[in-house]
Amino acid sequence: MSVVQEFRDREIARLERSGWATNVALRQRLEAVGLRPPAEVVAECLDERVGAEGEVGARWARAERAVAHLREHFASFRFSDDVDYGLLAVPASNRLDTRGAMDLNIRRGQQPDLTEDFVDPALGEGADLADSTDAAGATLGKDGWMVVAGVVGQYGISAGSHEDVSAAAVELFEVDGLDTRALMTRQIWGARLLQCPPGLVPDSDYAERWTFTLLPGEGLVDGRAVSGTVLKKRVRFRLGKADRGIGSARVSPALPLT
Repeated sequence: MSVVQEFRDREIARLERSGWATNVALRQRLEAVGLRPPAEVVAECLDERVGAEGEVGARWARAERAVAHLREHFASFRFSDDVDYGLLAVPASNRLDTRGAMDLNIRRGQQPDLTEDFVDPALGEGADLADSTDAAGATLGKDGWMVVAGVVGQYGISAGSHEDVSAAAVELFEVDGLDTRALMTRQIWGARLLQCPPGLVPDSDYAERWTFTLLPGEGLVDGRAVSGTVLKKRVRFRLGKADRGIGSARVSPALPLT
C-alpha cells in the first residue's frame, strides 16, 4: 500500500471516529443545518481526481505532503513530539460557526461536566476561513465543509508569546510558500475542539498538562492577545497579555489545501 493510500485511510478513519460523528448532539446539529458527515464530504472532495485504476489522486498526494511538511518544519520547536498533525474539517460559518459559544449539549457530548462557554465580550466575529485569500490562500471545500492540514490532537507547539510569534521572521512559520500563522484563528481552533473524539479535549485541564492556544491570526484586540483554552470546566475564547510566553502557551500551524 502506498504512503498516500495509507494517509487517506488514516484520515478518513480519524473523521469517522471524530466528534463530528460520535458526539450525538453535534451530529444532530450538523444534520439540522444541512451538513453531511465530514468523512463523506472530505473523501468526495479529495477523491475527485482518483485515477482510472482507483489509485489515490493528486489531491490526496498534496494533502499528505502538506501534513508531512508541517511535521518536518516544526520538528525543532518545543513540545513538537506531542503534536498530532492531520486533516481538519471546518464547517462554513454560515452553517455552524466555530468561532464562539456552542450549545451546552454539544459541549457535554465532548466532556460530560463542561458548563457554558465563555467568550470575551470584546471579541468580534473573528477571522473566517472562507474569506482567506492572500496570506493563506483559498482551501479546498465542498458542500459546506472546508479542509485544512493542521494540528488535530491535544497539543500544539511552543513558540513563545503572541508578540514573539507575530514578530518572527516569515521563514520561521512559512511552509510550502505559505505563512502558517494566517490560519491560527478562533474558527480553526474551535473546529479542532469539536473534531477531537469525546473525552479528548484539546488545551484543557482534563489533560496531563494544561495548555492554551494563541491565535495570532486574529490580530490584537485592544492590545490583548486572543487565545483558546478549556479551564475549570469551561471552553474559553479569551484575551490576555500579548507578551505572555510561558510553556503552556502554544500555537497550531495550519495550511490550506489549495
